[in-house]
Amino acid sequence: MFSNITLPDYVPLLLPVIFLGLIVTVVALIDLYKHETCRIGNKVIWAIVIILVQWLGTFAYFIFGRGKE
Repeated sequence: MFSNITLPDYVPLLLPVIFLGLIVTVVALIDLYKHETCRIGNKVIWAIVIILVQWLGTFAYFIFGRGKE
């Protein structure tokens, strides 16, 4: 059924997802840089989590780690 679909066929579908992931990651890193403290852990650990665990780490930072305004 899907044997004729190749990787170039998926590229138009994957590019927006990859681009959105990069934008969300950059926004999280900028937010991390601007805040002086984090609720849980320190900034270095959160930066590593945001970069290495792309989607999950980014959303975890915004839910659990983001410091007070």
